[in-house]
Parts: sequence; structure tokens; C-alpha cells
Amino acid sequence: MPRSSGPAATRVILLAVATLLLLAGYPGSASSAAARAVPARAVATPVTGHARLAGDDYPYATLGQFEQMGPTDPWNEFYGQCDSFAAWKVYENLGGLTRANPDRIPVSGFTPPDANRSPVWGTARPTGRSNWGDARDWGRVAPGYGYAVDGTPRPGSIAWWSDQGTGMALGHVGYVADVYPDGTILVESYNLRENGQYSTVHLGPGGTDDRSFHLPAFHVVWPTGFIHIGDGAFQTVQPPAPVPAVAFHYPRNVYGPGDGSGFSLAGAAYPGSDHGWYTHAGHGEIGQMKWTNTHAGAADSTATWSPPLRAGACYAVDALIPDSYSNAPAATYLVSGAAGTTTARVDQNAFTDQWARVGVYQAGPDGRLSVTLTDQSPAGSYVAADAMRFVLQTACPS
Repeated sequence: MPRSSGPAATRVILLAVATLLLLAGYPGSASSAAARAVPARAVATPVTGHARLAGDDYPYATLGQFEQMGPTDPWNEFYGQCDSFAAWKVYENLGGLTRANPDRIPVSGFTPPDANRSPVWGTARPTGRSNWGDARDWGRVAPGYGYAVDGTPRPGSIAWWSDQGTGMALGHVGYVADVYPDGTILVESYNLRENGQYSTVHLGPGGTDDRSFHLPAFHVVWPTGFIHIGDGAFQTVQPPAPVPAVAFHYPRNVYGPGDGSGFSLAGAAYPGSDHGWYTHAGHGEIGQMKWTNTHAGAADSTATWSPPLRAGACYAVDALIPDSYSNAPAATYLVSGAAGTTTARVDQNAFTDQWARVGVYQAGPDGRLSVTLTDQSPAGSYVAADAMRFVLQTACPS
């Protein structure tokens, strides 16, 4: 249950806080629910710097993507949602000690033994435990647990957007990675574009237009407020604000078109194509999916994934099947590794923005484990080439 002071003390504290917030320029009126809930520890002075725990080390990356709700994290949040990533960052801020093996991400079911150090609790399934609601509710719930919410960003604080005037029906939460001398901030989060993916946004008081994943522009307004949960440790040395750059990338252990490494195309040169492949922008893992027509005979267009892997190690290999141009009933994947070349077939029509298991394979003594997708399948359909995930296994199958 939320902790509180006695009634008289609470009235005095809230009056003082309301005055401080008005002087500090808190966004929103002092009579709003969020302003009324802010406790006395509200941060009044902006602090520039870099969050010590900034970065995409989320252990459930690529799980729960594209609003496909499924398993939940240790804080009762659905994988891939903004509040799951924020809950992970809160855990880290509060001294969480356990990290997933980077080569084995995503780790479904990963639960740090000290997960309970975090007060965050989501609504993914009924439990009877008091929860923090949707992302839109975090800024109103946090003060009841003793955490300040105000209009001043600090490195490591949680940026919070309500559902009012933000264009986000369920609100949004992210992690403040940087606060720059010019007053702008860099916020990292998951699922800003409802694809269950990590991205960053650099914005000032006027907000900014986000065009990540090659999607149409979405205007991100300045956060409704900032929640201060264990955000005291950060680096104060801070460079000037960055020039806006690409703010998204393939998740850890994932490779595909558009990232410049571990992926290549080959085949016939049809007009307007890249070796017979065409781009369908805004679709796929980072909005750069490729597609081509299928052929019943010999292949004339191929896509190959060849990431650097551990010599002799075994990997679960999964292909993301996008939501369009992906109806080949028997897409042919040729997997080359320690066992030579193996053929696997996937019915792409059975998946929509989902990961399809290609198999578990062992890399060669040189770390080579490549996957080649051909355009071979019954004629008259389309085959899609997008992200391929290589997750290190604890042991090779017997």
C-alpha cells in the first residue's frame, strides 16, 4: 500500500511543493492530478549528464513484438512494452545485480533473484497486488511509493507521458539517457512506435518528430513529467547535444537488411530491384524488409545472413516473417555450418510479424553459420527476407 505522512504534515508538504513547482515551471496546472501528487522531494535544479545505466541491455528484446502480448517479466509487465523496459531500468537504478548473458538474449523467463528490490508492478495478469497501472498512470502512482515526480529531467530518471495531449492513449514511459546543456534530452524506450522495439528520441520543450523504423512521422511532445527512482548516479561530464541521427537499430543478436553487416543479397538484376529483391519500407524489424517473387524451379534471387559467431557453438535460428509480401508456403532456407548444408522450409503464410523457428545449428570451427533464403517455393506467391535471430544455446542438441 502507498506510504503517507499524517494528514496535517501532508497538507503542509503539498502546499510547499505546489509553490516550488509553479516557480520551476512544471508542465500542467498545479490543480492537475499529477501536480497534486508530487511529493516534497521534487527536483528543482536541472542537472546535465549521462545516465550510468543508459543503453539497450533489455533481456527480453524481440519478445512480445508488434503488440503480440504473451509472457510477462518479473514485474508483471508484458515483454516488449514500454513499461517492461522502464521496469527493467528501475530495477537497474535501484541496484539490481543480475544481467542476462548478452549472447543469449532474448531470455524468456529470465528472473533476477533480487527483482523484488523494485516497487514497480504491472497489470499483465491478475495477482491481487497493488499495481502501477498503464504507463499513463505511473506519474500519479509513483508519489504514493515515495518517489518524486516533477518537471525537471535528470539522467536516469523515468520520462513519463500521460494520455492527455500526448497522442498516446495509454501513455508512455522511457529512460532519460542524457540531459544536455541546451536543455534537450535523449530518451530511450521500447514500443514508442508500437512494434516492441528499442529506439531513442532527442527532444526539447517543443518536442520532435520521430521517424524511426522508416514509419511516417509521429510528433513526440515533451514528457508530462519525470519520475525520480534511484537516478542519483550518473556521469556529469556531458558533450554538446548531438546532431539528430538514426535512433533505432536491430536488437542484439539480430541481423537483416539495412544494418550494413551480416546480410547480403544476390541474384538477377530486375529493373528497380536489388538483385531481384524489392524494399517494402515501414515493414519488418526495422522497416527495411525485402521481398521477391517465388519460382518453382532453380533459384535466381537469394538473401544471406552470415553474422560473426562463436566457433563450434550452437544457435537457435529464427526468421522474422513480416506482415506483407510473405505468403510463400514453402520458403527454402539453406543453413551452412559444422554439419555442412541443411535445408529447412518455412510456411511464411502461417506467420504475421512473428518469429519462425528455422532450427538449431552448430557453427563451424571458424564461427561460420550462414543462412541463405532462396526464392524457391510454389510459383505465384511472395517470399520475404527480413531479420534473422541467432541466440546462443547452453548446449548443442544431442
